[in-house]
Order: sequence, then C-alpha cells, then structure tokens
Amino acid sequence: MLSTETGHIRDYSRSPYQGYEEVPDLMLPVDHQSPWYGNKERVIGITLNGKHKAYPFAELEKAKGPVIDTFQAKKLTITFDKKSQTARILTKSRKIFLLSPFFGLPGNTFHPDTEVFKE
Repeated sequence: MLSTETGHIRDYSRSPYQGYEEVPDLMLPVDHQSPWYGNKERVIGITLNGKHKAYPFAELEKAKGPVIDTFQAKKLTITFDKKSQTARILTKSRKIFLLSPFFGLPGNTFHPDTEVFKE
C-alpha cells in the first residue's frame, strides 16, 4: 500500500517532472546518445539471451499495423497505439514482455550494444 504520509513536505498530487518531456535537456549526463533520435525518444525494449533491442516510438508510428520482427530467434509482435502512445511486445505464445514505454536511447549508456529497430 502506498501512502503520501512520508514525513516529508512535498505535494504528491503534482509530478516533480512536469514539463520534463518537452525540453531536450537530460537531468543526468549520459555516455552514449543516439545520432538518429532526440534525447528523450520513447521506446519499448526487450532483452533476450543477454541481447537488447529497442523499438523507438518514432519507428513504430510509421508502421501500418503491428510490427512483426524476429530477435534472438524469437518471433515478436510489437503493437503500438498512437492515441495512447503505448506499445507492447508479444511472443508467438502471446506472452507479453513489456508494457511500459521509457526514455530509452540515452539509456544506451547501460547497454551501448542495443540493436535499434528501423521501419
């Protein structure tokens, strides 16, 4: 159970990151930046067998429907909802891998070898 009774004076009804998505600057320095996308490109990603792949929303928006891709010998279906700006990755057995988008390409600092999907 979450509580706003934390002992700290803070307005928990407001996001401390209000407007963060609209400015290009990052709060923390990163070692790797994408030459193709902005610092805050939203992506959905997957890790299989120690390998990483990112699906930028900018690329998913170009698709005419679900993206069918193969990564690490697994057939994946990536769905993207333009209206809600959400995506998900499913396997052939309909197992969902990830539902939440994140700012991912600056995150390549953690996994600089991440493969990036291009439509």
